[in-house]
Amino acid sequence: MQPSLIIVIDVLDECGEDNDIRLLLLLLAKAKSLKSIRLRIFVTSRPEIPIRLGFRAMPSIIHHDLALYNVLQAIVDYNILMLLRAQFKEIRESTKYLPADWPGDKTINLLV
Repeated sequence: MQPSLIIVIDVLDECGEDNDIRLLLLLLAKAKSLKSIRLRIFVTSRPEIPIRLGFRAMPSIIHHDLALYNVLQAIVDYNILMLLRAQFKEIRESTKYLPADWPGDKTINLLV
């Protein structure tokens, strides 16, 4: 089983100029070719044009868009909480080295 690495990029649309964002997305797309590690990337951003186009240019990756505008904040928070719990559970169950309570409710709540 390959080791997993999770990268969180929050507010990608505020990571500099459009060219910086394009370059970062290009590098993330190239990371798919890594063979020695399983990479998962969680990106938050407003749906700015360079970001939408950048993801469209990466058809070989698996990604999910989740539009959070026009939704009650409590619903958004609950959905993010459930998503993170499910994903962390999958990660935890895929390796024998993480404790049963990893990463913990406090950490998940901070991420939400």
